[in-house]
Amino acid sequence: MRMPTFAHAALDTAVLTANGFSTKKDLLAQLLALNQQVAAKIEKGETDMAPGVPKNYPGAKELVTEDCIKRAGG
Repeated sequence: MRMPTFAHAALDTAVLTANGFSTKKDLLAQLLALNQQVAAKIEKGETDMAPGVPKNYPGAKELVTEDCIKRAGG
């Protein structure tokens, strides 16, 4: 098994934080509970989460930048 890179570790931390998961609790139990919450919202016709960075993600503004590749002439 390969050791995770820094990017993998950072992504793992971001996903855990964004979903409000704790590394001290059973990850599968937390995931099951999240899936049950999502399923309940879907059954009610509610939107679970808007696209983009979750509102509760710490430092979300640091993830958004203005730099991008723009099409020439437009």
